[in-house]
Amino acid sequence: MAGFFLFYAQRNPDKTYQLEINGPCKATSFDQVSDRDLKENIRVIDNATERIRLMNGYTYRLKSNGMPYAGVIAQEALNAIPESVW
Repeated sequence: MAGFFLFYAQRNPDKTYQLEINGPCKATSFDQVSDRDLKENIRVIDNATERIRLMNGYTYRLKSNGMPYAGVIAQEALNAIPESVW
């Protein structure tokens, strides 16, 4: 596939989800795991500040679509907080 595809998701006030995809989509499941309501046994990360300092923030373009993004590198996150990458 080539071209530009738009992906947008939001949680509505009634706790339903809205997903819009401009382009083909094939999936066996979707997971949304940032929401507190979907988690249990939440614990504070020990030495979180020190662990975060092991990572850098980056701006980059994805090879697959050329779009600009900002975030962390999974390999650095795995080293700093192994539970954050799966």
